[in-house]
Amino acid sequence: MKLFCSNLHFFDVSEEDLRELFVPFGVIQSVRMPINDKGTHRGFAFVEMFDDEAATQAILNLNGTSFKGRRLSVAEARHEDQR
Repeated sequence: MKLFCSNLHFFDVSEEDLRELFVPFGVIQSVRMPINDKGTHRGFAFVEMFDDEAATQAILNLNGTSFKGRRLSVAEARHEDQR
């Protein structure tokens, strides 16, 4: 399952930080943080987990929590045709 994580701190969050945050819930397939034209990430990321149950637990446990001074939003990513 692919998760959409938003409200990330622009300068203080790395892909490795997100891996460390999500790994207690299960195996992470990938982490992707889109970059803007200035070379910094855009304040959101996609975390893909192998197991749907692990992803659901990550959503339940991480959504709304504080991460690096900001309130984290975690939800199942929508497919392009659902946007």
